[in-house]
Amino acid sequence: MPCFNQPLNLNAFSEEKYSKPSFVYAGSLDGWQCFDKTLEIFKQISNRIKGCTLTILTGAQDKACEILKQFGVAAEVKYVTRNMIDEELSKYKYGFIIRQDNPVNKVATPTKMNSYLANGIIPIFTDVVGAFKENLGNLKYSIPLTTENVGLEKLFKLEEHSLSVDDIVSEYKKVFATFYSKDYYLKQLAEIDF
Repeated sequence: MPCFNQPLNLNAFSEEKYSKPSFVYAGSLDGWQCFDKTLEIFKQISNRIKGCTLTILTGAQDKACEILKQFGVAAEVKYVTRNMIDEELSKYKYGFIIRQDNPVNKVATPTKMNSYLANGIIPIFTDVVGAFKENLGNLKYSIPLTTENVGLEKLFKLEEHSLSVDDIVSEYKKVFATFYSKDYYLKQLAEIDF
């Protein structure tokens, strides 16, 4: 059972949102969040997708600006309060969840994935998180990457076409009916014969 705390926010899905290549990184700049690697990946993306934007949502704004300068990446950096995060996240098409290949990440399930999907964000994530690779890696609207960034071609192919809001909603509803459903797990637990 993954860690999750948000239901699907159907108001976060719109034609306008999916019409432009907007990217978001939400979180701290702690080493395990792989902010540097995220910027490396975004640089590769921005070389192929003209006009893409990156927004960094973090409390460490000054540090984020310093790191962005080191990497030569232009981005908007801002902080939003916890009670405004869903409204802010609902503005973006893609979101980054990059992790290192280590034992902790093989069994972790960062709630950031739940937050992104709940707000209609197409996740770009390293496939080292086992539960995400298994349950979300085959979604049409997810971009699983290997630690060598293999997998970005799927993103580039998505950007070649207009996306169907109805298709994204339909796919994410299935995720929230099983992988991110409290009722789904309660039913499974209730069927266990102790």
